Amino acid sequence: MNSTWRNRLVAGALTVATAAGMLIGAGTASADDTLGRLDDRTCQGVSPNIVDLPYSVGIRVQQTQKPIVHNSVTLYLTKPVTFLAPYSASGTLTWRNPVSGQHGSQRFSDTIQRYQLLMPFVDMSSMPTLYLHPGVGPLDVSISAQPKGLVPVAPVTCTVRFTVI
Repeated sequence: MNSTWRNRLVAGALTVATAAGMLIGAGTASADDTLGRLDDRTCQGVSPNIVDLPYSVGIRVQQTQKPIVHNSVTLYLTKPVTFLAPYSASGTLTWRNPVSGQHGSQRFSDTIQRYQLLMPFVDMSSMPTLYLHPGVGPLDVSISAQPKGLVPVAPVTCTVRFTVI
């Protein structure tokens, strides 16, 4: 192998490696832009079907980081699935910023569907999604959910504190 051919081969390999590094770096930066700051909490209780997956409800609070959208957060609720008979659940999502005094609530009701082979264990499709501007500072988010089915069970409560910047 002559030196010209070797130099071209090395230059080509370096070009490919540089391009791959740039793509990987760009992908990482865009993931940070999308996810930003995130906090979530999942709380579990007894399913009204008793011999089933536990009833779980989750709160996810998210604020984009690049660019920061000051004073803006998104709240998501997650719900479980069941292996037995579908059942209903209803409750209230409340939020409060003790610094700004802003607060609010959202009632919800939904049906917990039966698990299917290609269905994920957690579904956010029909639960409320809120877009808030609560002010900078601590944001207390809580949910109280009451599953209703074959057997009466205690409500499930969950709280998360998120700092809005």
